[in-house]
Amino acid sequence: CETTLKVNGQTVAKGSTARCPAGGPLEAVAWLANHLNNRGLMLRNGHVVATGQTCMTRDFGVGDSVEAGFSGLGSVEMVVAP
Repeated sequence: CETTLKVNGQTVAKGSTARCPAGGPLEAVAWLANHLNNRGLMLRNGHVVATGQTCMTRDFGVGDSVEAGFSGLGSVEMVVAP
């Protein structure tokens, strides 16, 4: 999944899930679960796991329009409110 981050209509970052550690988000969660298990811990119901980001974040401020686009999935846009 190719990703694009735009601030005020200008592309500020691009990325891809292909660059995720261990091959992708599912592999990253499997690695985390195995790592925790080796330490006597485990993921439990209700835990939230964020597997990372697909492109670098950039600065934005109040009033800026920020859009994240995901090839094949669509996009999400927000305006930063004070």
